[in-house]
Amino acid sequence: MNRRNHKIYVVTILTLLLFTTSMWAAGFHFIVSQYIFYRYLDDAGLPYPPVTTVSSRAMANVSAEQDRSKEAEAQAKAARLLSTSVWVSLALGIFPSVIVGRLSDQRGRRLALGLTLLGQSMCSCMFALIIFLRLPVSLTILGSCFSGLLGGGAICFIMQVNVCLTDVTSTSIDTKVNLSPDEIAKRTRQERRRLVILGAFDGTMALGMAAANGFIGSVVERYGFIESQLCMLGVFCFSVIFIWILPETGKPLVIPLSNDATLVPSNAPVNGRSNICPTPSDLLAKFKSLLRSITSVCTVYGELSKSFRTQSGVRQGCPLSPFLFNFVIDEIMRRKLEGLQNPGVQIASEENLVDLEYADDIVLMFEEEEKAQVFLDELTKVIPSFDMHFAPTKCKVKLVDVQSLNTTLRSRESSDRSVTDEVNARICKDRAAFANLRHLWRQNGLSLNLKGRVYQATVRAVLLYGCETWPIRAAEQRRLQVFDNRCLKTIARVGWCQRISKEAVRKRVFGYVTGTSIEECTQHQKLRWLGHVLRMPNHRLPKRGLFSMPNSEWRKQRGAHPMTWQRSIASTKSLPRPPLFFSLQ
Repeated sequence: MNRRNHKIYVVTILTLLLFTTSMWAAGFHFIVSQYIFYRYLDDAGLPYPPVTTVSSRAMANVSAEQDRSKEAEAQAKAARLLSTSVWVSLALGIFPSVIVGRLSDQRGRRLALGLTLLGQSMCSCMFALIIFLRLPVSLTILGSCFSGLLGGGAICFIMQVNVCLTDVTSTSIDTKVNLSPDEIAKRTRQERRRLVILGAFDGTMALGMAAANGFIGSVVERYGFIESQLCMLGVFCFSVIFIWILPETGKPLVIPLSNDATLVPSNAPVNGRSNICPTPSDLLAKFKSLLRSITSVCTVYGELSKSFRTQSGVRQGCPLSPFLFNFVIDEIMRRKLEGLQNPGVQIASEENLVDLEYADDIVLMFEEEEKAQVFLDELTKVIPSFDMHFAPTKCKVKLVDVQSLNTTLRSRESSDRSVTDEVNARICKDRAAFANLRHLWRQNGLSLNLKGRVYQATVRAVLLYGCETWPIRAAEQRRLQVFDNRCLKTIARVGWCQRISKEAVRKRVFGYVTGTSIEECTQHQKLRWLGHVLRMPNHRLPKRGLFSMPNSEWRKQRGAHPMTWQRSIASTKSLPRPPLFFSLQ
């Protein structure tokens, strides 16, 4: 179930829950008021049979033989008793409403809704005993006490339903983030839609109360008070079912973090580790946000925090595990890199890369074996202070040697950094992929447009795999284009003796010409990758490598590949060249 369908499902369940609960509460109040008035009339000695009309019109129009003063006195007593029970429920429900709100935030909304319904059910059971056993009607106040003390009453229940609705439909807006006009308009529409849903909830509650008054009035008139109470019990069962199938919505938790307190990214520069450590209050806020249902205490920089709820502790798969792992590892690396001279490997001018941190692995990189051994010895001394230790069976040493040709991740890397071998491998693999679909190209029942889309998805995807990272030259581009034209002519059934341009063949297969050539496809892939890199944060390795400059002493090796990725981007002809491309040269 996606997010939109989940919202629709939750809003539907909440609407039905509010309708049945408001119908039950209004019907129960109607039965209580009518039965109290009936009992006071009966105690006054006035003839009022239980199976009669008990509507307001029948209450006002009594026969001439009845004592009107006794009837007025009975009405006054019933009104006083009802008002007293309502005020008792409201007064006793103030403090339990606060407790229910805290339980709702810590243990979930369903528990809070069930607790409020428990108090209402106790009040209903008390009044049912009054009807069955003909107990004094003054015991109605005792039922109001149950309703107020156990859950805060009907008002608290309506508040919890609105809180659940807010959890589902609320939009989180951060005032510190500059939003685009489209995003602001989207948030405004969502907020307007939420207000409409809240108004519909109020209408649903009013509709349930009106339906209850009409329905219960007819049931009391025709059958009596006991049967009407059983009808309300059935409506109450529907409310319990809706709470049972209601998903947990949770509380949207907002964590106030200061501008200087940010977590250290796993691939952040080494020289920036010690300047962006979070404060104890920020760390504690993040702990509480990740583990809201857990009771624990933690020591942050020597300060013992207050206890907060826990269930299973920090285990593998817990949302707190990667946070603690990255924080501890960053602190260990920060301590050990302070006194070392030029650790790691150089990736740019005056910038070294020491470690890479993954989900559960750490990679340390060094240029000399002696430096690696010194660093590991010092690391072994620091790690026990964090109650951690190395697993020797899982530690591996890999020597990166220089090879003339290396194949990694389905790509071939040459020692001279050229892509000639990669292009040859791509063409060989693509020739096999094209031959496997030869039966499809020969079918007459399929249109050329459909064959062209299959060719794009299966053959060209293999041919141009990873082309966004190629510093490709004109000769290699020409080889790819020749192979692509041969495949397209085979699909379009164009013989070698027919003089048809490449553009005409592509238009016949694809239906259009713009953006279908190999050169345009590779340029498009490179520009997409460039945009992806430019949107990365400044500490990411791809962006740091893209904008890094070599030292002044650096010289290109003899016979090295002259075409670089930056130069291939700067030589793009189909698009205007912004100043960024000139700076990359």
